[in-house]
Amino acid sequence: MTDRHEYVERLKRKLDEWDQDVSSLESRLRDANNELQGRSRDALADLRETRRQLGDRVSELATTTDDAWQRVRLSLDTAWENVKTGLSAARAELSAPPKKENETK
Repeated sequence: MTDRHEYVERLKRKLDEWDQDVSSLESRLRDANNELQGRSRDALADLRETRRQLGDRVSELATTTDDAWQRVRLSLDTAWENVKTGLSAARAELSAPPKKENETK
């Protein structure tokens, strides 16, 4: 049981870190050009929705039976890897210096 409890607590900490990462990306987005803002808003909305779903699943994990929790854990591990990929892509796109609307490529 301790293993499951530790796993749930670790995921909750990761979700908190994710919230901070998304907030940071949203702050950077305010300084981005309009085209990047449009693309990034959609990506960040998807990340927020995925985060909500993972948060729900983490809550469910805390109450699953001992037999079911390993299966749910594998599913969460896979979902978490997908989230990390999405956050990395969003960070990479927003880490480039913002361009002014009238700048040429």
